[in-house]
Amino acid sequence: MGRRKLSIRRLQSGRERQAKYSQRKQGILRKANDLAVLCDTDVLLLMFSPTGKPCLTVGQNKNLLTVMERLASLSVDYREERAAYTLELLAKMHRRLNSDVDQKNFSLDSNEILQLKRSELEQLRSQLAEKSKAMSQELIQRMNVAVTLKHQQE
Repeated sequence: MGRRKLSIRRLQSGRERQAKYSQRKQGILRKANDLAVLCDTDVLLLMFSPTGKPCLTVGQNKNLLTVMERLASLSVDYREERAAYTLELLAKMHRRLNSDVDQKNFSLDSNEILQLKRSELEQLRSQLAEKSKAMSQELIQRMNVAVTLKHQQE
């Protein structure tokens, strides 16, 4: 029995959505790991399930802080430019495949996309700064505990 083309539409049943998410999540995690290993790339993948549970994976032999620091070191303009370029590639791919995906999501030009995404970017930037600060504080606390324990052992 061969594969058939699936129409990409939102599943109506929450139960079906969760089941499909679980199946596809495993596949995309495997693909992300393969990409990290084969091409020696930094991969950071964050997904939220239909129930709102986060799933975060970082490529092989990498840690979250290293990948986030690389992202933070890029200029905002460069990140926005790459996002617009990626959206354009997706639009071309879907047109070429004659996909059932709603084309209105891809009909905006890059300037409109950038304007729509600026507020989201600002929110993400502030959330990232908060998380980074919290992670730094936690790391400092852990290092202090480790130093204290080392001195107690000596």
